[in-house]
Amino acid sequence: MHEVTIIFRNLCKLMIKCPATTCALLLAAVVLTGCGGGDVQNELKALEGTWKLVAAEEGGQAIPQDKLPAISFTFQPDGTSTVRGPEGEFQTRSSVDPTKNPKTIDIVFLSGPLKGRQQYGIYKVEGDRQTVVATLADAKAEDRPVDFTTKGTKTRLMVWQREK
Repeated sequence: MHEVTIIFRNLCKLMIKCPATTCALLLAAVVLTGCGGGDVQNELKALEGTWKLVAAEEGGQAIPQDKLPAISFTFQPDGTSTVRGPEGEFQTRSSVDPTKNPKTIDIVFLSGPLKGRQQYGIYKVEGDRQTVVATLADAKAEDRPVDFTTKGTKTRLMVWQREK
């Protein structure tokens, strides 16, 4: 059985072994720092709401739709998010910098199996769709991805759709 399939069967394993999942969950909690007032307000407006995982990629390969776990998160204006999956829920807090190109995100896990760990990523929002590429938990800031590809990296890409 493919490793990714095994990981996606158990959310805790997924989060521990699949940093990209947590990467995508990065946007699950966003505290904007180091940005101008207009930038912060625009990002808050763009990220606030409930988002559902609709696609993922690892090692340059798309994860089949039937292997994606049912994961969603709700971003709050205070920068915290509640992530919900098959094994329960946990909280994150993130900081983003929308003035960088690509935009950056740092995620701290407040509860769950990754509590206290941190991830570094990049993100983009296009309408009601957001894409995140992030490191594994406990990576260093200098390991942050520089583009939206996963081939030859230890990152994962997650695509989230805003729920209406």
